[in-house]
Amino acid sequence: MLNSPMQRQLHLDLGFGVDNILKAVEKGKGRQKTTPSYDGARKQALSIPPDIDWLVEESKHYNGWNGENKRKRYMPTSKAALISHSMGRLCIGQVPPSFAVPAMPINLPSVKHYRTKLQWPYKPGVLLSFSVYKVTRQSFADIDLIASPSFFHALIGSSAASSKLKASYLVQRIKNTVVVQSLAMKSHRSNDIGMLVEQVTCPSHSCNSSNHCLSKFNIDGRNILCSAEIDGYDIKTATSVEVKAKKGGLKLKDFTQIMFNGGSKIVNFQVSNDKTRLESCQTFSRDRLRKRFKKPWIYAGQRVKYLLPLVLDHPAVRGATSSPVIMTFDNAKLPKFADAPPGYSLIPPDYDQE
Repeated sequence: MLNSPMQRQLHLDLGFGVDNILKAVEKGKGRQKTTPSYDGARKQALSIPPDIDWLVEESKHYNGWNGENKRKRYMPTSKAALISHSMGRLCIGQVPPSFAVPAMPINLPSVKHYRTKLQWPYKPGVLLSFSVYKVTRQSFADIDLIASPSFFHALIGSSAASSKLKASYLVQRIKNTVVVQSLAMKSHRSNDIGMLVEQVTCPSHSCNSSNHCLSKFNIDGRNILCSAEIDGYDIKTATSVEVKAKKGGLKLKDFTQIMFNGGSKIVNFQVSNDKTRLESCQTFSRDRLRKRFKKPWIYAGQRVKYLLPLVLDHPAVRGATSSPVIMTFDNAKLPKFADAPPGYSLIPPDYDQE
């Protein structure tokens, strides 16, 4: 039980109807003014020796996912679906769609407008890790953390700075493994510019399918299992590609994304002012971006190394075995925890903990 004043207040803010609160925020309702955020971890983080190679990739595997949902029934992010219901949706070893730069200018496709919730079954979330390990008969015994790039964006400080509700997570422990699932209630728009660019450069196998890279990383002696969605696959180099359509140029978050999803490069496309066609593109290799963001990437590692133990070894997290806790970030970009409402769970009901 969390009894501090801060934890009780957070429980009042988030403890009742978390999904509804986040859904309201996504629609622009219930948004509250907050004081400007600052980096409350900077002093402690800078005491950690700088290391540009703080994220060590040990293995990575591509997987396809069929998110078809004819009945339009979604599993809330606050409750885990059955592994058995996910097995038939998983395609072990499926590489992403083939990527190619088209002759430009080229018109973007015109598609019917619709929204799809970024929840299971359209998106697998942490179920992907559980399903892959079930199929391949692997154990989480040597895994300290199962998470997505979103969690590390928050630790670095990029997500937590915008909204404590946007950077909200469920955290639960299975023996020595901590599982983290984002609570962000987002939806996919069929006519989103980024999605349209992907349709032109690396068309998906189907409108409901997605591709993921399940990677094993090591950060300061801790083993991390990270599932990240990827856009396309360069057949010539046998590597994955991230596709962007950003006018303002790439940022640290974009480099962080390919570091966690195994991408070898980012291809940033310029879209016409009326958003109807692609006009040009620029390619940024991982090495090029590594040099460009060298200093902020090194500091990102210092911040992650400082905050990761504070999360994984926090008393609230260590006690979150039968039910999860909610983690958000305060205005200092530091994590805080509260009890989750009854009935919430990240662990699939048919997961065999033995």
